Amino acid sequence: MEAPETCVVQHHRILAALGERIRVLRNRKGLSQETLAFELDVHRTYVGLIEQARRYPSMQMLIRLSEKLDVTLAELFLGVEDRAKTLSKPGRPLKPGPPGRRP
Repeated sequence: MEAPETCVVQHHRILAALGERIRVLRNRKGLSQETLAFELDVHRTYVGLIEQARRYPSMQMLIRLSEKLDVTLAELFLGVEDRAKTLSKPGRPLKPGPPGRRP
């Protein structure tokens, strides 16, 4: 019998699935990470780190992302929980912290 997953692992899987979802929506809109970062007024690497689940976005950032990607918050999270269940264990821990601002 397998040991139950910790909350940290479960949260990481959800954030990884959310990052994938953001990447899909960004690509569907035809935006590069750099362009989206510029529109969000964050450092160009921050979007990539969210998509890789190496940074986690605040609620305010999720709202701004949904606005820039032209989706509702519900649409932003569409399928994320189901996708998270299929992901393997995370390879890297999350690194919390505020997004860097563009110079």
